[in-house]
Amino acid sequence: MSNPDQPQPSPEELGQDAQQKNVENPAEAQSQSAEKPSATSQEIYDGYLRQREEALGSDNRYFAKQHFGYEVTDEEELMMYYIANGGATGFRERKEAREREHKQEAPEQVVAPKTVYHGSVTSGIEELEPRRRSIPGGADPETHPALIYGSDNPAFAAAHSFLWGTDEGFDLSVENGAVLFRVPEDLRDRLLVPVHLYTLDGKNFKLTPGEGTGHTFHTDQPVKPSLAESFASVTEAIEHFGGRVEFYTPE
Repeated sequence: MSNPDQPQPSPEELGQDAQQKNVENPAEAQSQSAEKPSATSQEIYDGYLRQREEALGSDNRYFAKQHFGYEVTDEEELMMYYIANGGATGFRERKEAREREHKQEAPEQVVAPKTVYHGSVTSGIEELEPRRRSIPGGADPETHPALIYGSDNPAFAAAHSFLWGTDEGFDLSVENGAVLFRVPEDLRDRLLVPVHLYTLDGKNFKLTPGEGTGHTFHTDQPVKPSLAESFASVTEAIEHFGGRVEFYTPE
């Protein structure tokens, strides 16, 4: 019980006394601050807990035992060894590595483009309907769903305006947004047909899985074109939109 005749410390003096105690016992001060994290320091607090978990984990305990020659059970001693041997410094690198790994594992969510282009040798299409005419990857047309395919790249769509296959030597690629369509020399005439490029609303289109370029989208819903452009040949259509056609002689 306090003596009423003894002068009582002012609130300012109490605050100074508390600060002095924290200076004398920094470990206690850290523990108290960790117990009551503010909303703005939550991320720092979470990082502290993860580092503490590493410091008290089996790996740090093993290396501490190898270093000191005895089983280390004192938490403060484990923390000191962890910090002295770069554990805290390396924590940031390990954290960033985990984030990179997680980013690689998590599938990237591709937003459907606002506009999709569809190439065809058929003119005057008023409404595109899902069909099984072009099936990617050699899928069974009897079980593969009827779909409409399109691309966010008009030159890429123009290259798909006629039927062709990679087993024939055709090769379509996209690098930095530029389309390259490689065609066997003896199949050059296949590109001389007139083609038509239809502009479609992309809201119902989804990215087609398993397509390596990431420029193929599909929908199972009918869609009406908002615009149609006609070209004298496949080559003209591709080059009009900044793509390139290269003819080569297979070995």
